Amino acid sequence: MAKSDPTSATPPSEHPASPGDTGEPPAPAHLTVAELAGLAGVSAQTIRRFFKDPTLLGTRMRTRVAAVLGEIGLAGPQQEESAVQAPEPEPEPEPAEVPPDIALKDNDAPASDAPPSPPPSAEPEEPTPRPPAEDLAPDILPAPDNMADDGRLTINDIARLASVSTKTVSRYLNDSPLLSDTMRARVRRVIEETGFVPNAQARALALRRNFLLALVHTGDERARVEQVEEGMLAAMAGGELALLIQPLGGPASRRPAQLHTFLTRHNPSGVVLLPPLAEDEGIVEACRHTGTPCIRLGPTPDGAGLCSADRAAMAQAVAWLVGLGHSRIGLVAGPEGARLAQARELGYLDAMADHGLDRGAALIEPGDNSFASGLAAGRVLLEVSPRPSAIIACNDAMAAGILHAAAEARITVPDDLSVIGFDDTSLAEMTCPPLTSMQIPWAALGAEAVRRLQDDPREVADDTAPPHFGARLIERGSVAPRKGMHEDVRASPSAT
Repeated sequence: MAKSDPTSATPPSEHPASPGDTGEPPAPAHLTVAELAGLAGVSAQTIRRFFKDPTLLGTRMRTRVAAVLGEIGLAGPQQEESAVQAPEPEPEPEPAEVPPDIALKDNDAPASDAPPSPPPSAEPEEPTPRPPAEDLAPDILPAPDNMADDGRLTINDIARLASVSTKTVSRYLNDSPLLSDTMRARVRRVIEETGFVPNAQARALALRRNFLLALVHTGDERARVEQVEEGMLAAMAGGELALLIQPLGGPASRRPAQLHTFLTRHNPSGVVLLPPLAEDEGIVEACRHTGTPCIRLGPTPDGAGLCSADRAAMAQAVAWLVGLGHSRIGLVAGPEGARLAQARELGYLDAMADHGLDRGAALIEPGDNSFASGLAAGRVLLEVSPRPSAIIACNDAMAAGILHAAAEARITVPDDLSVIGFDDTSLAEMTCPPLTSMQIPWAALGAEAVRRLQDDPREVADDTAPPHFGARLIERGSVAPRKGMHEDVRASPSAT
């Protein structure tokens, strides 16, 4: 088995603690040579040479590796200025011991104890000085010559420009309360002047968290996914978080295993689950097993999901149709067993009972949230006698299918049939006529999920009773008063 390379990397915890050190994020306990090489964008051999004898590397390469170590809170063997001198002939240095709490594991190194072969005898070429940036303020120094090879500033550069230590810059980036207002303002000014962007991978290692959130769904209801995605991205704008979108396809029984593999591979800081995954206890257990905080959208068995008042929203839609003179109102329900669909169907039944209207089985057709199921259900409901004067679908895709069925039967919408959808997705504006729809604030739900996850995902309380988000009816061209309503009103004794 290959042996680990000796290093003199010294984590901050090995130095005597100062009063201001208690707020520092812990250094990673185990970093491999490959991990450090990936962060610095160099080879594993370069990392090994840096720790064994940095003088074997050029100035730029030493600076590049040292900058990465600085960003994750480790001190390299050449951290001090005095150590960056031209190599002089001297006896081969004795390898230092590996610190007990830092394990540099190297599975790729050869088993030989022989030192690496020296570089060519020619002196390393000195970097060409870069001209100072034109947009820097006069009292801000230009970027140093030993910045990263790709031209990006490092945390060491910011510390030098601000005349502070790298630890001070690290505290600023980690929003440490131990940093004084004066120091915070100094570092902020340099970062704003230079446009410095910290290395997210290095910070993730230092803070032991990943700056990724995942939106997980079944691959259906694309319009709903887009709404939640829009809200999440708006809440993440300008921050460090990035978004992963992961569909879980196939049989429902295999989805927990798929999610477990995804979470283990990508290790996001948090997960947002869309219905019906949010209702699946196996999915939630996969998040718990991997230690990944999750926010569930929609109704859940324990009532912990972030959701709107869908039952009340459906009752509101029915009451509005009744106010327009409709009394025969059909429903295209959602997938059987889905809590979101159940809540909307219960709202329909509540409102029909409150108004003393027929809510028999002939007026309710099942659907699966697809256009095809809406088309099939619409064909059935339009054959009922007497025919409904209005139909509500539990999502916009099925409502679009009803419009298609009406066109097939040469039934005019909205003159002869009124149609209402649910969710108010982008599809509602694309139909002919445009679809009246109950707007569920999926974007706001996505933004709230991000707000709960971004501060400290480990403090997310899965059993906290969430607030409810209101819904509102968006009126378009697919609904009109029932034909003959005015004649009925004139004939009514109460009208005299």
